[in-house]
Amino acid sequence: MHISRENRWHFPGQRPISVLRGIERLKRYDIAFLALHGQFGEDGVLQALLEANHVPFTGSGSTASAVAMDKAMSNMLFTAVGLAVPKWAVITKDDKLP
Repeated sequence: MHISRENRWHFPGQRPISVLRGIERLKRYDIAFLALHGQFGEDGVLQALLEANHVPFTGSGSTASAVAMDKAMSNMLFTAVGLAVPKWAVITKDDKLP
């Protein structure tokens, strides 16, 4: 099964279906093996949907995935618990750089 950029779920040999119908179909399986990238995959959204629907899956949970996707938040948390992190800054397109 794969999820398109339009958030349509594609199961082999079947027409694309919505996210909610996809979650219901996943409940038929023992576990969802996640191999995801980017928004809706790595950001914890899919993991939260699976958790809320009691669908077991591989990999990190929704909170860990969301925090890891946010590099600034990750660095703040690492610093807060005493881990050494390199100097870092958040730079936006509106920032004036020297």
